[in-house]
Amino acid sequence: MSFREKIMWPTLLVGILPYLWYFGSVFVGWIGGPGGIAPSLGTLLATVIWGTIVLAIVVSAIAIFNRNEGTMLPDERELSIERKGMAFSYHLLCTGILAVIIAAWYGVSVTAVIHALALVFVIAEFARVAIEIRCLRRGY
Repeated sequence: MSFREKIMWPTLLVGILPYLWYFGSVFVGWIGGPGGIAPSLGTLLATVIWGTIVLAIVVSAIAIFNRNEGTMLPDERELSIERKGMAFSYHLLCTGILAVIIAAWYGVSVTAVIHALALVFVIAEFARVAIEIRCLRRGY
């Protein structure tokens, strides 16, 4: 497993857990009624901050324990893989934002639009990382 792949696996696994918890709680609040998701905007900020801190700690630990193994300077193959992941996530992001704009046009609440935009960005980012891991595993 390459050093870049060792960094990407925790980015995907550790990074997705707080967002699963957060968007799961938003969904449960949304089912309860439109007022159920309004107070959770502060929780979104806390989730982003704590998720970033935990992710930085985990990635730093991996980098320290694998200090002599590799470098984060990408070669041509890794740059190509990164472009594939970015291209897919860009299209996913544009489609999601367009869907949120259409939902806002039809009168969805501002709070729901903010949550939907955050979800679109999170899905696009994790799709990028998953595609890059897949391409690194297959040797593209």
